[in-house]
Amino acid sequence: MDELFLWTNETDFIIAESEDDCWKIYSELMQMDIEVESDEMEWSKVTRDFTLHYEDGRDVTKSVEEWIEEKGRGYFASTEY
Repeated sequence: MDELFLWTNETDFIIAESEDDCWKIYSELMQMDIEVESDEMEWSKVTRDFTLHYEDGRDVTKSVEEWIEEKGRGYFASTEY
């Protein structure tokens, strides 16, 4: 497996190897056609520490590397939930 990165479209956060891998994970989750949607959204790497807000009121801040190690490849978080 290649190196993993944390990606965002400013709403969703995904841990993936590349932008293409990010699109693959996102399109499978959202059950959408990647060719149709990919022009409407850009993904960028997150390089700063990331705080995850849990429903129980906890805030947990970790480095991107710590989140990647803990969660692994896949969908990570959303600002909409």
